[in-house]
Amino acid sequence: MNTNQKNNSGPVSAYLPVKCTVERVTRLTEKERLFRLRPVEGAFVFAPGQFFMAGLPGFGEAPFSVAGPCSSNGTGTDNGHGSFEFCIRAVGSLTAALHRLKKSDTLWVRGPFGKGFDLNELEGKDILFVAGGIGVVPMRGLIKSILARRDSFGALTLIYGSKAPDDILFGEELAQWNESGVKTLVTIDTPDDKWNGHTGVVTTLMPVVQL
Repeated sequence: MNTNQKNNSGPVSAYLPVKCTVERVTRLTEKERLFRLRPVEGAFVFAPGQFFMAGLPGFGEAPFSVAGPCSSNGTGTDNGHGSFEFCIRAVGSLTAALHRLKKSDTLWVRGPFGKGFDLNELEGKDILFVAGGIGVVPMRGLIKSILARRDSFGALTLIYGSKAPDDILFGEELAQWNESGVKTLVTIDTPDDKWNGHTGVVTTLMPVVQL
């Protein structure tokens, strides 16, 4: 699997920083932002589940899982698309600086790293996705890629746990996935007065999953 960055002259080393432009910043929760990025030149080639190092001069860099490639129909592809996304939680000086980025600002990215998921090995199989909190980020990229090839896979089930209702990531997409054939079960550790769904850690949903 070729997983690096391409430009007109061929692949570029994953260890060299690539200048990327911020195309869009979306507020997901009080702590998380979704960044859509595009390399100034070429396009990254990556698999769902891989990660990149991203940083800013003077603040250093940190690893971030790919939240998903972007496509015109919103489902994503498994590699080679120009735009891609990071979901970044503000927890320190670097991530706080990243949260201050706006459309058209610059971010330096290198990678991808990690093995990633091999969609060919998953073809024809039923798949259970299990994620808690921000751990749903790499699952999002995988789910979007699978939905782009939905007929190649069996039954799809996602169980997702969050600390509180306000901490749920990609809430609208969870509902869309459920309508698209991904049975989606959500649980909350600490519900508020408005929550009427399942309560408990994510593993408490395992008994209700039909495998």
